[in-house]
Amino acid sequence: MIEKTKENPAAGPYASYMRLWLMMKISAQNAPSLFGKRRLVREWLKYAEEFGLDRFPTASDAEKEQLINDWKGFLNDFCHLCLTDRTYGSTLFGLVPMKSDTVEEKLLNEIRTVTFFFPERLGLEETFAPLAGVAEEIYHNSISD
Repeated sequence: MIEKTKENPAAGPYASYMRLWLMMKISAQNAPSLFGKRRLVREWLKYAEEFGLDRFPTASDAEKEQLINDWKGFLNDFCHLCLTDRTYGSTLFGLVPMKSDTVEEKLLNEIRTVTFFFPERLGLEETFAPLAGVAEEIYHNSISD
């Protein structure tokens, strides 16, 4: 696990999940057509493996609980960061702030794209379903706080 230090403040217990999330987001954004679908499916299966989604269906209850807690921790931090960060919630190179409703909508769209819409296009919706459920739950908890 990557340690959070003065030189690397972005690191922490969920740094690998953040890296994966950003890679998945970029992959989904840069693949408007499904040309090279087999390559994308292999890529997204690796993401699923790193999130522990490949072993989730056959995991013991304790392992499932641990994975869900890890996802919840990451997604809590991620949602909080997105909802409070001035750069995420702005347009025109950070000069014009968005309304809070618009930021919430942007975050929800990102969560759904990464955990549901794009995996569905690849035929991996069942693989990503556990993460999608947790992400939706955390998002709704985050905006209701």
